[in-house]
Amino acid sequence: VEPLELRLCPRDDAAQRRLEFELSCLPTASGRTDSTDSQGNHFTALWFDDLLDRLTLRLRSRVQTLRNNPFDFIVTDRNYLHLPLATPPATPFLQLYSHQDHDFPELAPLLDQLLDRFGRDTIGFLMGTAQWMYDEFETLLRDDGDPHPPRQTLASRSGACRDHALLYLVICRALGLPARFVSGYAHGPERFQERHLHAWVEVYLPGGGWRGFDPSLGLATSDHHVALAAGLTPADAAPNCGTYRGTGVTSSLTYDIHLQADQSAVENHP
Repeated sequence: VEPLELRLCPRDDAAQRRLEFELSCLPTASGRTDSTDSQGNHFTALWFDDLLDRLTLRLRSRVQTLRNNPFDFIVTDRNYLHLPLATPPATPFLQLYSHQDHDFPELAPLLDQLLDRFGRDTIGFLMGTAQWMYDEFETLLRDDGDPHPPRQTLASRSGACRDHALLYLVICRALGLPARFVSGYAHGPERFQERHLHAWVEVYLPGGGWRGFDPSLGLATSDHHVALAAGLTPADAAPNCGTYRGTGVTSSLTYDIHLQADQSAVENHP
């Protein structure tokens, strides 16, 4: 239902600073409001009085990324040093992010295999598993649709970045780690010439807070990732949701994303 909700504004936090954000639409919306959702994400709601046969959104963002070392922290809770966690997260809020919504017969043997291969050190396991998925899973383009069930992604050893991210999230939660789904952009060498929205996972580590791990690229996120939204489920971080009213019975989506590094910002970075 209306209004249409957009989560396309880059976050402003310890890892990145939002310098500019402009969003316009054609035709012009009858109403607009900017607010914060239940997950702490900035969202823009648009609504229209008239029926539409098309909707064009244009946005421009300028972001300064701040974290060039993704491991600039120490884990301050011994419970998080080794996997699986000996006890659940202490706070109810984090318990929500460690609750397992996906369970399937292949998950337990997969965890045993990964723990045997990468060890029980938390950081080593997170990095090893991300690299394993990058090496052994094919990354495909799929313009629309929800993430595939993790069982399907594991069986096929292929999927879009959001499919890989959901499987990685399920692995983390199965070992007791609080984890959330993230949507945004990744800048740098890509497997595809065209640019697309990207997805990865953030894991909560005491002393470091929410830290990103990208199984589609096999790395911990740093200054080449720009986060837009994060949530308990992929739907909570969706770039858009809702509807606008029109006269047609079908719909299609086209997009054109351009990412450009600001060299002057890089040179002036302290």
